[in-house]
Amino acid sequence: MTPPTAGYYRLPSQVSHITEAISQIPVKSYLVGGVLRDSILGTTNPDVDIVVVASALDVAKKIADLMNGRSFQLDTSRDICRVLANVSGNEIQIDIASAQNGISSDIAKRDFTINS
Repeated sequence: MTPPTAGYYRLPSQVSHITEAISQIPVKSYLVGGVLRDSILGTTNPDVDIVVVASALDVAKKIADLMNGRSFQLDTSRDICRVLANVSGNEIQIDIASAQNGISSDIAKRDFTINS
């Protein structure tokens, strides 16, 4: 495999559907996790992780409504939810977590390695 070079990386097409939906919700949101790594590596991943500075449950319900999907809570104590939706015939999974103590605190807890 040829190592990636500095430059621009194309995110999977399902991300544009998600960002279109979330742009209709007045919330600060951040794309995190494996979808970023996989776009750098040139692989695909049907799972998308988003951190919001808001209630993950509220945002998940709104995204599910906008994308004709369904939402449910994964972890009530940490306010993590999942949305399952169909985009162009493919089911995608969107995990939404609340940055309960702000985005800086959330980022500090994340693993930033590509090949861990």
